Amino acid sequence: MKKLGVMFVFSIFAMIAANARIASAAKKTCDATAVAAARAAVDAACPCAGKPDGAGGVVAWKNHGQYVKCVTKARTAAARQAQVRQQCLNSVVPCAAHSTCGKSDAVACINTTGTCLNDPVAGDTLAEGTCDNDTAKACDTDADCSQATCAVMSEEECTASGGSAADGTCCSQ
Repeated sequence: MKKLGVMFVFSIFAMIAANARIASAAKKTCDATAVAAARAAVDAACPCAGKPDGAGGVVAWKNHGQYVKCVTKARTAAARQAQVRQQCLNSVVPCAAHSTCGKSDAVACINTTGTCLNDPVAGDTLAEGTCDNDTAKACDTDADCSQATCAVMSEEECTASGGSAADGTCCSQ
């Protein structure tokens, strides 16, 4: 009988704790403004160029893993601070993992592709052609078909592919 009473009291405390966690999680949302603030906090805590040295400068990341680890920790702290669910910032860590940050020999290579085919009078503002990269899209000039792709690679590979090199990440491309 005594064990039953202890189990009853324990189960009441467990239910109270679970309800408190649920109520706390319910307050957290994916409000766009709060998520943007949390992302900005992550960027400030872990700039691509290196970690803040405390004197207004930066110390370059030793390696890419160090940068990704910083972003992972900063995401957790920023989500808590901004009162958003951590899931609202799910893309932050994969984006960091696919960045050039902490990689001395890599660039974000941006290639622009797309050609307008079969437009009888290119540039006349009548979209009578079709894009080679999206046949359902009508076009007047190649600019109507322009699509940017981004990949992390060496600067030499980027130049050879006809792309333009940038620092950072492909996530914003």
